Amino acid sequence: SRRDREGGRFVGRLDELGLSENTIFVFSSDNGATFPGCGGLDTARLKSNGSLRQWKGSPYEGGLRVPTAIAWPGRIPAGRRLDVPTGFEDWLPTLLDLAGLHDRIPAGGDGLSLAAALEGKAAAPADRFLYRELTEGKWQAITDGRWKAIRKAAGPKQPEKSQPTELYDLAADPGESTDVAAEHPDVVTRLAALMDREHEPHPDWPLPFADAAARRARAQPAAAERPAAATPAAAAAPSSAAAKRPNILLVVVDDQSPFDLKAYDPASRLETPVLDGLAARGCVLDAAYHMGSFSGAVCPPSRHMLMTGRTLWHLPIGPGSGKKGRPVAGAQRRCPADIEAHVLAAVFNAAGYDTMRTCKQGNSYEGANRRFTIRHDATKREGTAEGGSAWHAERVLDFLAAREAAGDTDPFLINFGFSHPHDTRDGTPELLAKYGA
Repeated sequence: SRRDREGGRFVGRLDELGLSENTIFVFSSDNGATFPGCGGLDTARLKSNGSLRQWKGSPYEGGLRVPTAIAWPGRIPAGRRLDVPTGFEDWLPTLLDLAGLHDRIPAGGDGLSLAAALEGKAAAPADRFLYRELTEGKWQAITDGRWKAIRKAAGPKQPEKSQPTELYDLAADPGESTDVAAEHPDVVTRLAALMDREHEPHPDWPLPFADAAARRARAQPAAAERPAAATPAAAAAPSSAAAKRPNILLVVVDDQSPFDLKAYDPASRLETPVLDGLAARGCVLDAAYHMGSFSGAVCPPSRHMLMTGRTLWHLPIGPGSGKKGRPVAGAQRRCPADIEAHVLAAVFNAAGYDTMRTCKQGNSYEGANRRFTIRHDATKREGTAEGGSAWHAERVLDFLAAREAAGDTDPFLINFGFSHPHDTRDGTPELLAKYGA
């Protein structure tokens, strides 16, 4: 595939430069597979979601689950799989912890460092849960081990009432085809209480059917407390520092289904040998849920979460912030006034890293993006080398070439945002013909 080919160019260059052994490679997506017809791609015909239900923006696995893999030769054991639920809020503390920079994890974050579990130094937290909601879609979802609960508004004319809570056993039914709420009322009660606790009733986040229950739950602190394993990142066990700080290559794509990759579906039609190789050299995360939003445009909040280590309700954006992610009135109530000093690039800059970013324009956090010391953002949606995503790969190669020419040995953080994999306008003619997109 084009995504794999372009990524392979700079991964191969890192091998040539002798940098791969001390580079952390991370691949993920900001949301589940896009809904059929977006960008002209027939995701339903191509079965992009495999057996998962529905698409981007929904509370079901097809909207929330994403592919995620991380490799670090010699530090993260090869061939492992991790099934603890993870979200984009976890990557800032995890990467800092892996780099031996645990003391630089921003205070007050919501994410959990997975460094010790990834390195095989500790078991993955067994009681970790993840909560998501979509204000515009009027739904809540919570994943807790094998169980997944979903609660939705009764309808557009009854926003203050909810439908019966749905419950799915993801271990037996990852496609969420059978609601087992009637067979497990105790599980429904427990997860409903957690949803009540996690929802923050506020005019910025109107979810009428959940607001009253959330207020009642907050008036009774002893009920449904968050498990200790899901405490903020600062409480996570530190990872040992490397003798030399590792480089980090963070690749994030748009709207990618796990089942496009052979690491999740060996029968996938897509040929992705580079990503398959990275996954085999490291750890595949089987329960990565990266979506978070307050509107149908789910990409910007997800990417804000990645850059800040914070969940949806503690970001500098919210309903009414506009397409460009401008701060809204009341944002200071949700996050510190100096939040931009604690975003991904800012923290790694302060630790002596060279930071570089190349990605599509928009749909992200401008305040965090401008903290990268080198930045090449552009919208490239054509099926040519100059007009498509190959342009972004060239910027990474230019960055590596400039470092080599200057004798720069500082560790680096590269954020490579692959543009529009779901958009057929961005496909080369031979790949469009090959995959019938």
